[in-house]
Amino acid sequence: MLTQLAEVFATLKTADNIRFFLERLLTESELVMLARRLAVAELLTHGRTYEQIQRKLKVGVSTIRGVDRWLTDAAHEYHLIREHQRQEEQDAAWRKKRTPRHRSLLDHPNFPNELRGLIRGDSRMILFRLLLGDFNN
Repeated sequence: MLTQLAEVFATLKTADNIRFFLERLLTESELVMLARRLAVAELLTHGRTYEQIQRKLKVGVSTIRGVDRWLTDAAHEYHLIREHQRQEEQDAAWRKKRTPRHRSLLDHPNFPNELRGLIRGDSRMILFRLLLGDFNN
């Protein structure tokens, strides 16, 4: 059954789809506990003490101990997953900030207006635009 559940998650692909699925599969208290366990894992990997985690997340010592045991058993895999997530977040932020590689030659202020209209409107100018490296528009 766990394999089937993993296959369902693999087909969902986006965080929104997974969230939608989890909200219908689990009760609210199950969702909160799962989220807290992940938060406990994050805090443990950042060196927080059991007491600090207990105060911050309002979870019992047995929950923290269980997550700690899980991390000890699966620490390498968990760190790989978190590193992959961090890399994806950095990549997404980079793509969001990135500017276009080059502006269109047609948008250059010194490009003659009469040619600009001709090039945009005439399908014969495709080759010309390809040669100029200006096929964004």
